[in-house]
Amino acid sequence: MKKIKEKLKDNYQLVLEKTREVFAAKNPEEMALKGAVSYLNHSPLSLRRFVVPYLGRFFEVHWPTGEVYPWGEGEEAPFPISLVILHYLNDAAGTPPEGKWLSFIDLWGGRSFDAAFRERALKPLSQTFHENPGLFKTAVKKLGGTKSPQYKNGYLVFAFPKIPLLCFLHPGDEEVPTKGNILFDGVANNYLVTEDLAIVGETLSEFIIQEARS
Repeated sequence: MKKIKEKLKDNYQLVLEKTREVFAAKNPEEMALKGAVSYLNHSPLSLRRFVVPYLGRFFEVHWPTGEVYPWGEGEEAPFPISLVILHYLNDAAGTPPEGKWLSFIDLWGGRSFDAAFRERALKPLSQTFHENPGLFKTAVKKLGGTKSPQYKNGYLVFAFPKIPLLCFLHPGDEEVPTKGNILFDGVANNYLVTEDLAIVGETLSEFIIQEARS
């Protein structure tokens, strides 16, 4: 088991290093424009960085090294968050949101990851807020979520400036379980592959639960 964990860690590090190589080779101003994020072009080079809002929290991304930090903190962001943020900057298409909502299974290749997405992202929401659905609304608002004008029990949360999400909690009762759901704007795959969007959904679920317990 120890060897497996070490191998996985090595693989993660390799993926992150390759992603950082792509990031360093790109034009930072162009990435900032397409991703609708701020780029602080200070001198010396060590002070150049992006300010990236991600799921209601802010992260700074150093250029060209690709190091990602929660804003104002000295410890690097966890691997999944660092990778998704760098992928967003690397692959941002610049296209605006469509306002058309897709279930995870309707994303490119979403069927392959759907079972895991339901288990890791949606099930925790359903279980956590089953007895107190009102707390869900409070927690989502702490992440900058706003009530959807179109959908009952729906809240709009921006994963990134160009990737809005629609997060739901349908309250249950003694006979019907509470159901959480996360929908993605139709433009999402223009910015991130579906495997990354799975991480986004899982992270949103985690952040909502963290806010509810804080």
